[in-house]
Amino acid sequence: MSADTYRSGMVVLAGRPNVGKSTLANALSGVHLVAVSPRPQTTRRRIAMAVHGDGWQAVLLDVPGFQTPRDGLTRRMQSTVDQTLGDCDAAIVMLNAEEEIGAGDRFIAERVKAAGLPTIVVINKTDATNPGAIALAVAQAADLVPDFHAIHPVSALTGDGLDALRVSLPEVLPPGPAYFPEGLVTDQTPDEVAAELIREAALVRLRQEVPHSLAVQIEDISATRGGGVRCEAVILVETDSQKGIVVGKGGEMSRDIGTAARKALDLDATCIDALMVMGDVAYDAGRMLEAAKHFETLVGRSNLMAKEDAVRVLVRFLEATGHSPLVVELPTPPASAS
Repeated sequence: MSADTYRSGMVVLAGRPNVGKSTLANALSGVHLVAVSPRPQTTRRRIAMAVHGDGWQAVLLDVPGFQTPRDGLTRRMQSTVDQTLGDCDAAIVMLNAEEEIGAGDRFIAERVKAAGLPTIVVINKTDATNPGAIALAVAQAADLVPDFHAIHPVSALTGDGLDALRVSLPEVLPPGPAYFPEGLVTDQTPDEVAAELIREAALVRLRQEVPHSLAVQIEDISATRGGGVRCEAVILVETDSQKGIVVGKGGEMSRDIGTAARKALDLDATCIDALMVMGDVAYDAGRMLEAAKHFETLVGRSNLMAKEDAVRVLVRFLEATGHSPLVVELPTPPASAS
């Protein structure tokens, strides 16, 4: 497809805290990468996630919810939001179908309007309310953002309405190149993805007992001899009393968080570093079929690796396939000119 017909751009997700921006970003991109919890202000930094379509690509920028800064943390979070608006080509203004439009929603709509961005309005959480309330929310949204491109009632949680939203996305994008190659959906490193999902597991289980300033630091990601991935992480809190809450009686809470985090991490197939480690471990152990399968995935992502890593992976892949039942068809070199 030519550069003149391909459409792409940055799309900011703008909305009050806990309106469902991260849930929507995860649902549209098809990969669970951003922490989601019932608590406001779960998202604390800007995260880019690509939505791939036929002839288009929208890069969703999931940012902290718009809010009045109250302390150093919320001031930095709001600064991130303000900067993102200036970097974007379009906006999705998100509203909560369960709640009446308030001063916070009007503040957001005014900021987006001032930025001059083409805007899609998304009314989220329709699964939790009735048709009458949804119809009222649509009417109020039309008054709130009079220059809207489209209004879509959706449930990011169940997926209702998302197909229609995907149709509208390329309509607000300018012509441009793809920012992410096919198969890659985020700018986050494996460590950042792991930290985000572990933090989600902790926030969901701790609810109101520990503030949203809880953080996760990844110490190491490595392969196990059985072909799995071992992730060592530290949960950081502000006080000793919060430490006791995170650990729980007899370590029960920390084990519960760990179990949930492992389940979430198993769903992520974007971790190039982990795949490389697992392939190398299997190769060195002589498990060539297993090694070939890991390296085969990596070969398709070689453009995302350093040149020396890409060459090493390709060489090991070919050697592993030569010692395993895996059949590989390499392109036939062109015949030399006679």
